[in-house]
Amino acid sequence: MSDVTIPLGVNSDQGEEITFSIDTSTIPDGINVYLDDNVANMSTLLNSGNYTLTPTTDLSGTGRFYLRIVDSSLSVPNALMGQLKIYTNNTEKAIVISGELPEASVAHVYDLQGRQVLQRGLNTTMRTQSINVGHLSTGLYIVKVGNGSQQKSQKVILR
Repeated sequence: MSDVTIPLGVNSDQGEEITFSIDTSTIPDGINVYLDDNVANMSTLLNSGNYTLTPTTDLSGTGRFYLRIVDSSLSVPNALMGQLKIYTNNTEKAIVISGELPEASVAHVYDLQGRQVLQRGLNTTMRTQSINVGHLSTGLYIVKVGNGSQQKSQKVILR
């Protein structure tokens, strides 16, 4: 099983601590198991640690938590960058970067003259991140997200 996502049903009372963990002795080498929390916007590699939370409301059913199983021995790092989505949210005057970042990455925003107008470090544990661009003029910009080994560029229009 690789590149599989499994919805988890969780029933818990408000204030009751929950811990998600796995037994790595039964998982083949090269297989990574992530727990995605869609409410907290967090992704945790369970192979290397647990995910613990205390919900502020009662939890019931599926929709918040997912197990994601990835075969890292077959993956190509650029494939992850290729899956990033870079777009604008003009209502909030923000550039949105959505998807998994395999390692520490930086977003650079350039104007049409090639001048860097913004640089922001990105959090590898968050699947969706917004960069406030309310101070920039309307127009066309280039957003480059990259790290030491890979990069993705996208044109965006700020309105």
